[in-house]
Amino acid sequence: MESTNPISTPSPRTKFRSRLLLWILSILVIIWQIFTQSQTTTHPTYPMGASIGLYPELYAEIWPFYYYGVFPVCSPAKPPPSKPQADDFLAHHGDLLAMDLNTATSMIRHGDFGRLWLLLPSVYLNGDPLQPSVVALNESLFIAALLAVLSSFWKEQKLLLGVLIVLLVGSDPFQQEQLLQENIFSLPITFTLFALAGNLPLITGRTASRKSAWIIAALSGILLATARDIRAEAALAIVALPLIYLTIPATPWLRRLALIGVLSISYCATTLAW
Repeated sequence: MESTNPISTPSPRTKFRSRLLLWILSILVIIWQIFTQSQTTTHPTYPMGASIGLYPELYAEIWPFYYYGVFPVCSPAKPPPSKPQADDFLAHHGDLLAMDLNTATSMIRHGDFGRLWLLLPSVYLNGDPLQPSVVALNESLFIAALLAVLSSFWKEQKLLLGVLIVLLVGSDPFQQEQLLQENIFSLPITFTLFALAGNLPLITGRTASRKSAWIIAALSGILLATARDIRAEAALAIVALPLIYLTIPATPWLRRLALIGVLSISYCATTLAW
């Protein structure tokens, strides 16, 4: 008779050591990224000069949104530094308000209104709509994406590969330079890492037959549609996901196509919602 060996279950001590290793690596990644950013110059060696990341007009539209919750509204006049001065400005110079400044980089003309969200965290934290910044958010999102990749590969028992990806992408000089710029050019790599972390179980096929596969596809569509509302390049990972779903191991073709359908529906619905 052919003997079969049952799959061994890791002991509690082994599980504890594995989780401890993940925590240690995660802390090291955070320290490494903070140190790397402290050593990176704010003047990039290869700046992105062919494209505008954050439209200048957007900065003029922050104070009406912060004080009154209206968008897009702006004015060519100097923005008021406080709510009382904003009230006075509206009372005496309301005729200067417009939906856009009719510049070549008009938000109305280009869309991508999600860029406003990138500036709001610093505005609400500092309470100053005249000094917005995306640097802290860029850095935080990138570190979170690296940790998501590390955790996902750890769950799939491919920690070494995850560590290699984190080391390679986390030390990319372009990404490190762009994180410190007041623009959005670091986001495509960041959102791609999030998409990789979320869809890794489908790449390996470990959750292809579980309900979580549908959740992964739906959340991927929501995430990338949100990224698309910031800038199209940030959502380019959407092109790779159907290829992943079509090649999930040991999965019926109908289910593979259905996952692509769920991805498409959630992506389109989120785009329309925004």
